Amino acid sequence: MSDRDDGSSDGGSDGEEERNELLDQLDYLEVVVRDLKQTIISAGENEALVASALQQGNEQIRGSLAWLRMSADKMADRMGNELYALVAGNPDEPLDDDVWKQFHQKLQFFNEEGVSDEFRQMCLCRWKQSDDGRSLIHKLCQRNPPAEAVRALLEIIPENAGEIRWDGFSYQFNHLALTAGSREYPLQMVLRYGGSLGLVKLLVEADEEKVTLESHSFQVLITRKAKHRPEVFSEVLRFLILSTRASPSPSPLLIKEKRSRKTPVARLWHVLDSSGLSARDILSDADFVFLLKATCYHHSANGGSTIDADQLSFIDSIPLHRAFLVCAPCFEMDVVRGGLEYLFSIDDAVLEPDANGDYILHEIFWSESFFISIWEDTKNTYSFDVKDEYRIEMVEMMVEIAPKCARLIGSDGRSMLHIAADSAEPTQRVSDSRRLNLVRAVWEAYPDAANIVDKKTALPPFALAAREEEREDMNGRKRRRDIWSEGECSISSSFFLLREAPDILSEYI
Repeated sequence: MSDRDDGSSDGGSDGEEERNELLDQLDYLEVVVRDLKQTIISAGENEALVASALQQGNEQIRGSLAWLRMSADKMADRMGNELYALVAGNPDEPLDDDVWKQFHQKLQFFNEEGVSDEFRQMCLCRWKQSDDGRSLIHKLCQRNPPAEAVRALLEIIPENAGEIRWDGFSYQFNHLALTAGSREYPLQMVLRYGGSLGLVKLLVEADEEKVTLESHSFQVLITRKAKHRPEVFSEVLRFLILSTRASPSPSPLLIKEKRSRKTPVARLWHVLDSSGLSARDILSDADFVFLLKATCYHHSANGGSTIDADQLSFIDSIPLHRAFLVCAPCFEMDVVRGGLEYLFSIDDAVLEPDANGDYILHEIFWSESFFISIWEDTKNTYSFDVKDEYRIEMVEMMVEIAPKCARLIGSDGRSMLHIAADSAEPTQRVSDSRRLNLVRAVWEAYPDAANIVDKKTALPPFALAAREEEREDMNGRKRRRDIWSEGECSISSSFFLLREAPDILSEYI
């Protein structure tokens, strides 16, 4: 018999009653085993009695074991619900220190030696289908808990906690857990409800593969910017950026989030613009500028590691105008125009050559990899891959905003009019009418360029518009591309330039 106080259950707690029932069941098991043992001894060589006793004892023991399992499940459910209830409720209402103290104390019961991983999993790896499929760690992280509370939970949850399948998806219960409805990680709960930098660091550092640092994590942080104190938002944004690998591609900074249809930098522009800031204010905002430059860096970076001190120094050194132009496809064209108008008004570097003597306006037109390529969130495919038409629109916008751009002569001796008119450039295959519009826009910004001979080809602009491209075929033989039959001959541009600068012919007569 048990040495418990038989009267302890009168008026006692539910836990005491539950324990006394458990002890009663164990006493019953003890009696069953003792009687079974005595029957086998008394039966001697009578196997029929032995077998009958075993059969009866088996049924009694199986019934008791089923009751014990049910009791364990009931206790696990109660203990798990107690923890869940402590952190449930309105995420916008802070919890006081007493609640965190209770949570920590209850959590320590699971850390005792002898508590199995199976029982820990039963209690701590729980989720609520009625609560958007959020597990205990999700509910905890949305209440802006002390980092110690989350660390203690992660240390107790079995490393290979079993998964549960619901609605075709599989869910874990640690820092890589996903909710059933919104499919958000615990990290995103922290970002959504204004958690601390320490908590963000804990969850990111626990994620060795950085799978939680997806585009949606940046989107959640930026969209919920108002939930964070300004200094905390800046620290968290910078930490996430520095923790994100530039490759293997695509980087989260280059992905268009499926809900907002915006990249992180475009989302931040939208949030700042909605708060009443002008293009001048946004392009002066330290958080936006760092995210913009980091996005530009991720576009060109090849390394798979996170950003180190040297790379950080390089990111800071990227000119603002270059970062904005590289990332221009992230924004609507009216945003691009407003940003360029401001940059041209304050930054003479836009009109200065690089170390090789070339200008960014020229690079935009001939470099197929200048602009960022935007990726879809759900597919490993481009959502927006820059085509010739976009480069043409950008050149037209820049010479309209700052006509002196058209006067710039690159290291190869070519002006923007030479580059725009040349139909032989493989990156400039556009229709006759479209090229004419571009040529006219550049010519209007700098008419005298029509009289300047191209040093690269020794041809005037009107002749560049009608020349054919020579390229190698599969056998290495040089052949001319028939631009006439392909509809890319710029004969209209040639006539236009001759009409506007007829004197150029006198040099060839």
